[in-house]
Amino acid sequence: MFYAGAGDNAMEDQEQPGAGKTTPTQVRGQRRNEGEETFVEIKAPTALGTRSSVPYLKVLPKYRTRMESAIDKKEIPKEHEKRVREYFEGLSRG
Repeated sequence: MFYAGAGDNAMEDQEQPGAGKTTPTQVRGQRRNEGEETFVEIKAPTALGTRSSVPYLKVLPKYRTRMESAIDKKEIPKEHEKRVREYFEGLSRG
């Protein structure tokens, strides 16, 4: 099988700026409690907005307290509690 342009990517010693354009979008709707659900977790710095001058380790305890309160008040669906807790544990580790 032949793919047009295959193997044409030249290796460069210097970084080259990307020429792609993206448009941030979002999908609004309501979740159902049936069927499978998939998600993609991306751990990367934001490309939008400005960077915060406050280190996240300084605000993490406050956010963790809010998370625990939200779980206690049943504001986070039971099936997502474990993932939310693991997220905060991951932030604490570093």
